Amino acid sequence: MSFLQILTTFFVTLTIVSATTLFTSANAAPASVFNDFPCGLGGGVPATDSHSVDTQSANSNTNLRCEGNVAPTQSGHAVVDKDFACGAGGLTFDSHSVTTPNGKKIISCHNNNK
Repeated sequence: MSFLQILTTFFVTLTIVSATTLFTSANAAPASVFNDFPCGLGGGVPATDSHSVDTQSANSNTNLRCEGNVAPTQSGHAVVDKDFACGAGGLTFDSHSVTTPNGKKIISCHNNNK
């Protein structure tokens, strides 16, 4: 599977999960949606796009996504990081980031705020 296929699968999965969370939340309880808030990509680099959905259900989930441009990877391959500290409705380690060879970085975090 090529990197582009992996990245496309990641985005499609993230979109489906986000839409499912939003749809489920809308039927069960209200959700708060935030866009374009300050979000860091590491090393003092600010994100150019950010999105967060906080559900008001008994599960009280927060899903966060930040993306922007960082330095290209030195290896020329995508770099994937998982389980790092992320502030999504509180501290969580349910996190994932992908940095593409050309320097596009996407961070996603999930927190079940029970």
